Amino acid sequence: KNAYSRSVFLKLQHIQRQNFFTLPAAAVGSGAPKLLTLRWERECFRLVKAFESCQISEAPVIRFFSEIAEKTSKLTLDGSVGTRVYVAWKRFDKKTGNLAASGYRCVDRGKLEEEVSGIPSVSNGIDMTGVIDIMLKYWRKQVYQHIRDSDGGKNRGVPFVQYTDELMEELGKFKNTPDEDF
Repeated sequence: KNAYSRSVFLKLQHIQRQNFFTLPAAAVGSGAPKLLTLRWERECFRLVKAFESCQISEAPVIRFFSEIAEKTSKLTLDGSVGTRVYVAWKRFDKKTGNLAASGYRCVDRGKLEEEVSGIPSVSNGIDMTGVIDIMLKYWRKQVYQHIRDSDGGKNRGVPFVQYTDELMEELGKFKNTPDEDF
């Protein structure tokens, strides 16, 4: 897999050197070699350019990347590439240089996922954003319970009790290895 990823990177570097442009995209991972067979670059850059010049909304760009993820997933037979994709963007006002719009969407098989708390921050194969989400839900629940128990904070004699069994149970359900659903 690393040899394939390296070959894709080297091919993109070669294209960059020959055409004297800043590399606008890179592909790594087990799906990278499959991207070379899909002929996606021209359409991708056309859509991104149209989006950046405010000719289209982000919806066609998101749809395009979702379709690419599906195709790459089908071509990667070992199951290491899933259909879920995060699309993030920043659009700057060309006159002022200020940030005009930014955002992200998560899409799986063309369907927008509404309840996504953020773009995953991966460390050693673990989605740290997901871990933090679980912990925040747990701590929020604990703090609200403490506020109720202490009559809205008026009774300062009520100790803050932490019940970690529930937290550990939730964290135990969390996937800690990357897979096609990640």
